[in-house]
Amino acid sequence: MTDEEILSGDWEKFEAWIREQVGGGFIWKIRPLDIKANRQAVMESILRTIKENDGIFPPKGDTFIELTTKKD
Repeated sequence: MTDEEILSGDWEKFEAWIREQVGGGFIWKIRPLDIKANRQAVMESILRTIKENDGIFPPKGDTFIELTTKKD
């Protein structure tokens, strides 16, 4: 999927991209309005956070999201 498809496609595909990048489920800390500029900001934040943490998205997340834990 291209960046343009992620930025302009439906919200479910955008959230699927997020789950793929962070390696699992997440919850929104701040769910932005669904506009292209906000999606771009979320994407950049996630990719920057992964880069700054040696390729791993930390459980505490970034400005927008945090990881969820699975309860058995």
